[in-house]
Amino acid sequence: MSGGMKYADVGIDPSVGMYDLGLGCIVLGSILAQRATEAAIEAARRLDAEEATLLANLNKTKSGFNSDADSVRLLLDRQKTGMMSADHANLCTRIAAAESAVANARTHVALQEAAIEFGRIEKDIARACHRKEAEDARNGRSPSIATFRTRFDDLKRQIGGAIGDNPDGPLAPAGAAVALRSALSTAGGALQTANQALIAATMDRFEQAVQAYEDAVRQQQEALQRKQAAAEQIRSESEAIISGLKADPVVMRWHAASVAILEEELSKATSDQDVSQAREAAGNIVKEANSAQIRADQRDYIAKSISSTLEDMGFVVSAPQEEHPGHPATASIVNAATVSGKAIAISVPVEGQVWYNVEGYVKSVEAAVGGGQAAVCDEAEAVIEQMHEALAEEFHVRMGELKWDGKDPNRKLRAAKSLPENADAARNRE
Repeated sequence: MSGGMKYADVGIDPSVGMYDLGLGCIVLGSILAQRATEAAIEAARRLDAEEATLLANLNKTKSGFNSDADSVRLLLDRQKTGMMSADHANLCTRIAAAESAVANARTHVALQEAAIEFGRIEKDIARACHRKEAEDARNGRSPSIATFRTRFDDLKRQIGGAIGDNPDGPLAPAGAAVALRSALSTAGGALQTANQALIAATMDRFEQAVQAYEDAVRQQQEALQRKQAAAEQIRSESEAIISGLKADPVVMRWHAASVAILEEELSKATSDQDVSQAREAAGNIVKEANSAQIRADQRDYIAKSISSTLEDMGFVVSAPQEEHPGHPATASIVNAATVSGKAIAISVPVEGQVWYNVEGYVKSVEAAVGGGQAAVCDEAEAVIEQMHEALAEEFHVRMGELKWDGKDPNRKLRAAKSLPENADAARNRE
């Protein structure tokens, strides 16, 4: 290679805005402003994707709860004649409120509270019917022993699965189960007598014990349901975080691997703290991706500026190409050549030094100041330095000192008389 590899540090001149606010805004501000505009669009995409995921998961659960509402309302309609009008009106109001809660729920936790209310209403429908039966009995004659036996058998069947072979039941606390067993035994013994007053009293205690037992079981079931709803909310929010990140093309361009790692971590999330930490991690991923994209935008701006400058200098320039196609952090390669066969290939990275590879320029070795020898390529060096000056003037791209292996650090560039000179440059020297 006649010219060899050369390189220079590069940056966008931060002082531009002090001298030329219009161009400064274009060069410096426009890159950041454009990125800010695009980042806002990407943020909206992430938010839309998160909300869509949360809503889809919530609606899937809501569909099951809507069927619960229909079931409870149908049960109430069937039992309407078996309860007092005040109880029926109250239960209708509660069903309507629970349905409204389902419709307006925005989290799985809020949705579960509505579902819990449907379960309570179902129990209270049965109790309202029992109150009506007791009221009818008080308004008529005292219930017969046969009536008490029938009620006793109904109650046993009602709680038989929980207190039969396994008195404590799968969920009920021991205290409620003990009280229920005692009341069951007492009522059963009273039914073996002819003492109707004793039977009535023990049956009242038995019914109260059944209700207390059912309430205790329901409270533990509700606690479990709330725990499951909280876990479902965590799962849904975890999915939403990942959906949001995947909807952001800049995030997926720069940090697809980080998103995959976070997704794996979130699959094991069990607490709100896990979700909170994941949101913080997601925010950092977005921030890092945005910073990387800014550097890439600067790389593209510099590469295009170099291309334009070389064209103005009489080179035939190809459009910038990716050094490693498909990799977002790859360098941008600019190839330029003259009709006489001289060529320059320029590699512009996302950060670091710009590298030049020149072909067709005469390279020599001369004595270095202080002794030794140094590589010299005056014509290629002059062309690149001219390009640097134009980049600074027209595009506010500041290039550092041109360097290469074997360069004499004390040597000054000799004038290259053979280089073409445009009129503007000549006037500037005058």
